[in-house]
Amino acid sequence: MLRYPAIFLSFIVIMACLVPSVRSTPEEASDLYQKTSFTWLPAESEDGINLCYRLILLVQMDLALSDPDLQAIAMGYAEEILLRQKASGEVMAQRDVNNVNSKLMTGLGAWALSAAYSYTGEERYASAARLAADYLIDEMEEWESAYPAECDDPRTRLARNQGANESALTSYCWTSPNDLGLVALGIGSVVYYGAGGKDYYDACCKLADALYDMQLSDGSWYDGYAYKIPTRWDRSVHYVTMSMMGLWMAYKISGSERYSGALGQAWEWMQGMQCGSGAVYDIWVDDENLSKAPSSGDNRFDFLQVGGDTNVKEYFDYPFKTYLGEFSFVLSGAFMSNVGLPSEGYLLTKGYLQGRLVISNWYLLSLTMEVNEPILPYWAGTAGIFAMQCSLALGKNDAQGPGNGSLYVILSGSAILLSYILYLMIIKRRAR
Repeated sequence: MLRYPAIFLSFIVIMACLVPSVRSTPEEASDLYQKTSFTWLPAESEDGINLCYRLILLVQMDLALSDPDLQAIAMGYAEEILLRQKASGEVMAQRDVNNVNSKLMTGLGAWALSAAYSYTGEERYASAARLAADYLIDEMEEWESAYPAECDDPRTRLARNQGANESALTSYCWTSPNDLGLVALGIGSVVYYGAGGKDYYDACCKLADALYDMQLSDGSWYDGYAYKIPTRWDRSVHYVTMSMMGLWMAYKISGSERYSGALGQAWEWMQGMQCGSGAVYDIWVDDENLSKAPSSGDNRFDFLQVGGDTNVKEYFDYPFKTYLGEFSFVLSGAFMSNVGLPSEGYLLTKGYLQGRLVISNWYLLSLTMEVNEPILPYWAGTAGIFAMQCSLALGKNDAQGPGNGSLYVILSGSAILLSYILYLMIIKRRAR
């Protein structure tokens, strides 16, 4: 049997259905949702970023809780995202209003629509997710051809590729890793949730490879788009988290140690931004920008934007001016746990936030993502997708309590039968 490793691995992936779902009931997220949902706007009035994050959050919660109310709200959000999607595939922040960054918004939209497809099985969500991913692929190809690869700054030598860029995708002067992260996340989610195949897999891994090449020796990334903008050589915890999102999804669909290794290095840098109390600094200020910050003998600061300008910051030499660092830390830690990677320090900062009764989309989402989910390499083919759908179905029904064992038996038996039939068919074909 080991003469056919791809067949054997597909068989193993299907057999993952026999393992009870590891998706735990996100009671903490549900409790916080119940306390804060009164602040949520109707779907048609929500900002697009809230819309996408909250759809994913609600799907994750209902898979565990099987709550009809959550399901209804989630579907309302999914419908609103469809209404905001242009014919080009771009997902809008608001109806008939241009986006500040269409790549970020559409990356989140592709993730949300892919999750909606997995949740409902409705092809219209899969089609919309692919359309969003196609838009992102076109955008990145256009970006790559429109800007130069060169970035003549000695700081780029700290990157894994030492500044030897093959294209603008890895140029810190013209590209931001956080953009690459959310775009890779959106495209890769189309693969993970079974809405698309090889073209999307290749596009996601291409962007993840760019993130890998751009990663600095300490595990972080510069903010990017740094051409003539000094503050973009800082390293922001929330931008590092967005970069990690792309590597996280690439790892989920590939199983490549290249991506898991890069995630581990990024997490080590994140830990360096954490204090003993669990508080987390927002940003590592570049040496050349320290003159703009209070003198503290440290490069770690919290910050606030000045006048809403992302490139103009006021720095604070203590870690509790904002909770941006903490929210970023717990989300990235939850992503690490989600794929079975070490996340030391996560619980400390989670407890820090719990003690202060603060809330954000990222914090809520982290509570539903911290459970371990399967890595489903794309090369496992339809077997991998079947196993993922089986795992999600079991996660939803196991949470309903006793009396649902029949579904588990049916799905488990089906998994065994299907794997055996596939195996025999392929072996017989190869024997001819």
